[in-house]
Amino acid sequence: MDDLAALRGRHFSLGQHNSGSAGSGLHILSQLGYSPHDDFIITATDYSSNATAIRDGVIDGMNIPGGPPVSAVGQAFAALGKDITVLNFSDAQLQAVNRDYPLWTRFAIPAGTYPGQDQPITTIAQPNFLAVHSDIDEEVVYLLVKTIYRNLPFLHIIHPATEAVSLEGAITGLPVPLHPGAARFYREQGIDIPDQLIVP
Repeated sequence: MDDLAALRGRHFSLGQHNSGSAGSGLHILSQLGYSPHDDFIITATDYSSNATAIRDGVIDGMNIPGGPPVSAVGQAFAALGKDITVLNFSDAQLQAVNRDYPLWTRFAIPAGTYPGQDQPITTIAQPNFLAVHSDIDEEVVYLLVKTIYRNLPFLHIIHPATEAVSLEGAITGLPVPLHPGAARFYREQGIDIPDQLIVP
């Protein structure tokens, strides 16, 4: 199975109800021209249960967004070996997904990231951002953002996906304005903040 269309009429897990995974999965499927609840038998399963469900044939496909390596994907690869396929995203599909909200970018998962994965996976990525209420004290937010960036080497030890976090890309693709505390920190670092990201 190397095409999403091959999953029509089959059990497909988007992730838990009301989760970010399910929300982004529904959006992506819709932008690709599918009517998710009509074209697939949608299930709501958490990540670790998905790995077991696909191994046991309870589901036929799963939506598992996350910074690689994602443990549920690794478990599925380990259990199924060559019987599992991670679908690649074409440039046309990326354009379709970005039609209304240009958030997604091209992303490659290097070969060897998962057990038995001998070819890179061409997929897409979306930005993650930390959000706070606008009435949170400016100094608190400033210190929070400062602490994160001062401790990036420690975060890299916790999960390899954090290696993508950098000051250079800190506000790239940000869909909402910056809190004044965060804006203050980024300005101190010499980052030029576009007008649309400044709270009026």
